[in-house]
This record gives sequence, C-alpha cells and structure tokens, in this order.
Amino acid sequence: MNARTPSEIRDAAIERYNSVAAPKFDAGQKEHGGNLDFRVQWEDLEYEVIDLWYYIQSMKRKCSLLAEENEALRRECGKLRASLKGED
Repeated sequence: MNARTPSEIRDAAIERYNSVAAPKFDAGQKEHGGNLDFRVQWEDLEYEVIDLWYYIQSMKRKCSLLAEENEALRRECGKLRASLKGED
C-alpha cells in the first residue's frame, strides 16, 4: 500500500463523497419521501447508528480474517522461497 499525503487522503475522501452522496440522498428521498428537514426523527438516527455498528463489526471481522490469511500466505511464500534456495 502506498503512503498518501494528508491532501491526497482528503481529496480522495471528498471525491468519493461527491460521487455517492447525491445519488444516495435521491434514492432515500424516493424510498421515504417528504422533506428530510421535517420528516427526520431521533429514532431514524438511532437506527442509522445501529446499522453502522453492525457494518463496523462485520468489517472488523473481515479485515481480521484477511490479515490472518495474508499472514499464512506470507509464511507459505517464505517456505517456498527457502525451498527454492535449497534452505529446507
């Protein structure tokens, strides 16, 4: 993974937001209707936070499993390199 500058991190995040925010909002308006300024309730925010919690937990698990798999593959590559060099 290449290191990014703070400006690159910011610009990539803003670019991603700009590409998904309007379509997501429009889809939500179609699904739920009404003016969000008047329709929004505290319960809506609670439900969004709950959804976010589950997304975070699943992403943590996914990253952990991928890190374990990556480590196992690195060990295997090390063994293969050693055998190719005749070091086993």
